[in-house]
Amino acid sequence: MKTKKKFIVSSLKEIWIDGLKNIFISDPYVFHVLERENRIKAFDVIDVAEYLRKTKDDLLSDSDFIDEKYLIYSKIIFKKLNKIHNKDYEMFFWKKSLSMGFIRNITAFYNAFKIFEEYFNPELFDCNILSKSSYFIPNDFEDHRSYFQNSDIGQEQLFSIYINLFYPDRFTQIDLKNRFKSEKKINWNQKLRKKRWFYSLKSLFYRLRFGIRKKNISIGVLGAYFSKNNLSRLMNRSNRKIAPLISPNYIFKSKLNLNSTYRDILSENEDNFDKFDEFFFSALKYSFPKAFLEDYINIETTFNNSLNQFKALKYIVSENWISNTQNSIYLSLAKRKSIKHISNEHNCFFHPYAGSYIKHIVDMSDFYLTLGWESDSNPKIIRSGSLFPFSTTKSNKINHNILFVAGALAAKATHHTGAYGYSEEKALGTVEFNISFFNSLSKSTLKEITYRGYPTKKISHLQLFYKEFYYQNILKYFNIDSNSDSAKKQMSESNLVIVDYISTAHLESILMDVPTIFFWDRDSYYLNQEFKDFFKPLIEAGICQTNPVDAAALIEKIKDNPKDWWSTPKVQKGKHTFIKTNLGEPSEMINYLVNLAN
Repeated sequence: MKTKKKFIVSSLKEIWIDGLKNIFISDPYVFHVLERENRIKAFDVIDVAEYLRKTKDDLLSDSDFIDEKYLIYSKIIFKKLNKIHNKDYEMFFWKKSLSMGFIRNITAFYNAFKIFEEYFNPELFDCNILSKSSYFIPNDFEDHRSYFQNSDIGQEQLFSIYINLFYPDRFTQIDLKNRFKSEKKINWNQKLRKKRWFYSLKSLFYRLRFGIRKKNISIGVLGAYFSKNNLSRLMNRSNRKIAPLISPNYIFKSKLNLNSTYRDILSENEDNFDKFDEFFFSALKYSFPKAFLEDYINIETTFNNSLNQFKALKYIVSENWISNTQNSIYLSLAKRKSIKHISNEHNCFFHPYAGSYIKHIVDMSDFYLTLGWESDSNPKIIRSGSLFPFSTTKSNKINHNILFVAGALAAKATHHTGAYGYSEEKALGTVEFNISFFNSLSKSTLKEITYRGYPTKKISHLQLFYKEFYYQNILKYFNIDSNSDSAKKQMSESNLVIVDYISTAHLESILMDVPTIFFWDRDSYYLNQEFKDFFKPLIEAGICQTNPVDAAALIEKIKDNPKDWWSTPKVQKGKHTFIKTNLGEPSEMINYLVNLAN
């Protein structure tokens, strides 16, 4: 009998079958981990699965599939949650409460399911799986994302649920209890902030220091990344009618038992379920956040008590609700009290990219204030500005001739959007682009580069490709930065800034008027049709580079005096056109909110 290959879904050695020699790796990221940790030589034969998404059409197909399932599942879930909690809430209430976390949930589980369906065959492969007693159930969607999209044990749990559902009693179960704890990412400062007395003291401080009274606030700011200066301008111009909301941070009851009745109701199949539906709802039993089941009534009571203190509250401005379960629930409960949600755009752009990410955010908001761009696609979208501190005081001291600002490469894309051109199947495209760029530079130019790697400690809960692993023959030429200063500060101290990813850094550098070049790989960051010319002004100016060899040639040409190049009419025209089209002044948002408050 031919020996079966061993099917590997993570680098978690404890669950592997002993004596592995011939393996099939279902995720290329796992191969990357084994390679960088020098564990490859332990195996005689290694086969690695290919990514199932390769093209823009593939991404859009998966995006459409997720959207279709999201609509179907929302109709099912809201009825089940009403039944569980004896409520009669409309579907929108639960969609808003579940927020973008539920879409990430469907995305993560579909990605895993699609891989298992494509590659796993019990006649060809052998494996171990987790015992059900080893399963982890998250408190909220933040825990959910860390566990199911960014941990080895989370991938093993999804695979185990799949095997138990479709190939029961065929594979050995391994007990690996307590392999993940949500508390591990909470430091003492965060624990302090969760105490009720902390919020009482904070509320008293705001009242004494700024004259803020809860009963007078008409527009509350909740989870918005405004600079202190801009927040003060809002408060002063509105006579404290606009102010931060001191909302409670619910503390999950660690000793609260799981409610098997709730979870059985939630995971019941419908008559018309397909195979993925069966997998998804089966997985919900062992993965749905406690915030919506065991802890929900306590959360609702806590938040309603908080909202009742704000007698004049009409609007809440919030941007981090898309990744904050508690704020999403708070906003949903506020909506039931006729308090409207103004969603201000985060400090980067998602709207020009392929996929439906921004549509979901707008649909769940009453108003969506952009950074400065316009669109006729939805009347909720309002051109505004940003109160985020994009700039810092420009330094007169130059510490870096060429600063290379590198982004992180995520192992998993949390949404199917062209904006995540640095994630999953597109992650190593960035590496290939950069290697081609570096190889096209002279050695003398390489030696002028200060290389700033991404400060991964800030995102330690994410699984990442280590791009520097692929640059081992190049790094020796660079000045490697220690990340002791912020990227913004370092950019302000540079003659020329190069950014290899598209998010916030290139906007900060451009708005500080530092000579800037950033990379756009058209085959990774897919644009949608409405905004297909989004980068055109910057491409024509040379600020946005789409070809690594051409980018290197430009660097060689301008490196001795980047300011001369930056000051040319062509570059300045492209820069100003882009800023005027997409980035409004802070005063635009301040005026809009102050007018609402008054």
